[in-house]
Amino acid sequence: MAKSRTTKKQIKRLAYRMAEAEVVENLLNYYLTWWTKQEIQNLVKQGDLVIIPLANNGLQVAQFSIVPEHKIWKVISTRSSEQLCFNEKLSALFYCLFEHKQMYRSSTELLLQDRLLGKLENDEQFYRHKYTIALKKQDTFKQELWEARLSSTTPHVNLAREQLQKMIKRAKYIKIWD
Repeated sequence: MAKSRTTKKQIKRLAYRMAEAEVVENLLNYYLTWWTKQEIQNLVKQGDLVIIPLANNGLQVAQFSIVPEHKIWKVISTRSSEQLCFNEKLSALFYCLFEHKQMYRSSTELLLQDRLLGKLENDEQFYRHKYTIALKKQDTFKQELWEARLSSTTPHVNLAREQLQKMIKRAKYIKIWD
């Protein structure tokens, strides 16, 4: 049995309509994306404080982008080619807010404290790794050496972490929105 022509025409019309709808949807999506970027850029140029969530758990804070990358948070300035690395997301966020409000001393202190904490955590991880290797090899001299370094670094890490948390708590009470 042969199929009727009207059924074939209806199927073709439906396919054309679906294709047209898909094209319109893609164009609308492209236009909305473009318009949103333009509006955000206009707000940033005006100097207004804007915080926008980005893909991959990142943030756009005024003229700064906070982007996660290999367990660190990169702060990228749109006005300059400056890129800074932070170990904690809150540190990066408050750094951007301080810079936007021109509180440069507070932002520098926060950056230095975060870097100190990162360095000490890396040292602690290295000493712990060397200590476990010495345990496996049963080298008592190296065990004592790495254990001593590890035990002297751990209080510094805890102190640096506490200091950073204090700075972040203090930053929460600063009236940034005024």
